Amino acid sequence: MSTMEYRAWIDITGFPTADDEAAWLPFADALDRQNADVGAVLSWSDRHTAQVVMSANVDDRAQFARTAIVRVTEALEAADMPDLYPTAIEIEPADEPALV
Repeated sequence: MSTMEYRAWIDITGFPTADDEAAWLPFADALDRQNADVGAVLSWSDRHTAQVVMSANVDDRAQFARTAIVRVTEALEAADMPDLYPTAIEIEPADEPALV
């Protein structure tokens, strides 16, 4: 099995809007603290749907999907957002194979 770089786009529907920084900042902080190794980035795909993008060099695409979902869920829990959860995930390989 060869290592490749994959990117995950994880949606969270019903997330606070980008304008409501006080509501989403604890999640962003938890995401940064717990996920520095995957370069997690928070953005919005529409007004009430946040999108977390993660990237990692992995051998197993399915395992990366599971790990990404768990990490986002854990950051939501750490930010005391128990009613929110990942609603969609898309995994794609990066353009070039990772060098290991």
